[in-house]
Amino acid sequence: AGARRVLDVGCASGGHAAALAREGFDVTGIDPSPVFIAEARSRPHLPGSVRFEASGLEDWASRDDAGVFDGIICLGQTFPHLVLLRPLAEALRSLASLLREGGLLIIQMINPGAIEKRGLWTPPIRSWDDEGAHVTVMRQWIDRGESLQMVLTRVSLRDGKGEGKSWDHHVPKVRAPVLRQTLALGGWKEITLASGWGGEPFHEQDSETLILTAQRG
Repeated sequence: AGARRVLDVGCASGGHAAALAREGFDVTGIDPSPVFIAEARSRPHLPGSVRFEASGLEDWASRDDAGVFDGIICLGQTFPHLVLLRPLAEALRSLASLLREGGLLIIQMINPGAIEKRGLWTPPIRSWDDEGAHVTVMRQWIDRGESLQMVLTRVSLRDGKGEGKSWDHHVPKVRAPVLRQTLALGGWKEITLASGWGGEPFHEQDSETLILTAQRG
């Protein structure tokens, strides 16, 4: 009875975790960045069913409540960052240890095959209003051989004054066929690949986004 328990790994500033909590889920968001966790906790009108902890994946997997979550989400570039720190199979075992049997894993990330085909990809520019400021964010993905480079630029306009910053990072290429095979070898079930949240078909050379779901065996 009650809301199902969901873990948001790499929750950043907590937007997805808060949204799930408003839908009735009992959500825990973890991120190794204390800055992100402070931002998440300071969100206005947070539901009581969401909490945020400054923690890495391994730290959380060693806690007493490992294996109790009904679902785990790894959105944005969380999963490639997990693979940057450990082998792919090890990252998946850590996630599996946090799920109950039959629990659902959702991974959403950039598809390296599409970036390799193009060399450079600029997703649509995003803009929104945030507490009196107008925020614009632009991303660029660049193929760097063994890795992908993301360049992110954020501009905030408030009272006629602008403030901008830009930064970049590199993530390893996590390829869909290898990820699917590693999941299957690890005993995961019902593995599905899509290119959008509506279940659109995934094509390794053309789909910019990979959305993967799998159930713990």
